[in-house]
Amino acid sequence: MKKHKLVCIVLAIGISISILDVHAQVECCSDTVCLERAKDYVNALTQITRELGPAPSGREATETSLRNLKDSKPNAYKNLQRAIKEFTKWVGGDGQKSRCFTRMIPLDDLESGRWVSEIISFNSKAKSKPAVFCRGIGLQLEGSLGPTDLGKKSEGFGAHSRLLLSYTFAPTDTAVHEDNLVAGQHCGGHVRLLAGLGHSFIDRTGLLSIVARAEVRLFPLNINLGTLGAGKFLVQYGRGLNRQINIYGLGLGLDLDFLGIFLMHHWTNRITSNFTEVGFVYKFKL
Repeated sequence: MKKHKLVCIVLAIGISISILDVHAQVECCSDTVCLERAKDYVNALTQITRELGPAPSGREATETSLRNLKDSKPNAYKNLQRAIKEFTKWVGGDGQKSRCFTRMIPLDDLESGRWVSEIISFNSKAKSKPAVFCRGIGLQLEGSLGPTDLGKKSEGFGAHSRLLLSYTFAPTDTAVHEDNLVAGQHCGGHVRLLAGLGHSFIDRTGLLSIVARAEVRLFPLNINLGTLGAGKFLVQYGRGLNRQINIYGLGLGLDLDFLGIFLMHHWTNRITSNFTEVGFVYKFKL
């Protein structure tokens, strides 16, 4: 009897999920505004892709087809570039919109649908590398606080700020076109070099310094929706400008797109023997 009830419950749940799935598939097409947008994108994309011939299959074939299109029909390439960017922005990962778009493609023009599918797949593979440690020049502003001479009788407090210019090294992703048919960056690097100025108040003593740092990506920080950021290892050297002092530091941090956090410990030859800081980073892409 219990098994019979369990089977009935499982069947009921399965039927409910199926009903909800069917409802989700038609929700966009049932909405007038969403349906019209889907039709507009179908018309815009099919007009372009009808002239392109059979759709490619696979990343290499798609890349070759797009480059050939750019060389032979630059206007068609630009129109396709613009239409795909607008379409992917509108879909935004919404399966309802994507399904509605697919349903609106005429049965006698399925090749156009294949073109769109291959390009979007090509784009998703271009973005498969984590969007952290992306190649290029950046500027980052840091602020931090922490104890000095932790655990000693001379224990005190320090506040620090830095403005650093950075360059991140990352491998070339061949799926990212030089003019970005679909938006992408060369990401997934492992090394970043930084240099700039720092200012600190350590036990009520002001210190202006030049700073050099190397950051090494250790691991990606993954969540269900993708890569949130990356963990990193930091090595830093500072040289006082208004005081003869050398500062050596090691630490760990997290890169979270344009934000970051870090924990560093430093050893010095003056003012204090060592200090620790916990800080926040705001990054600007130049």
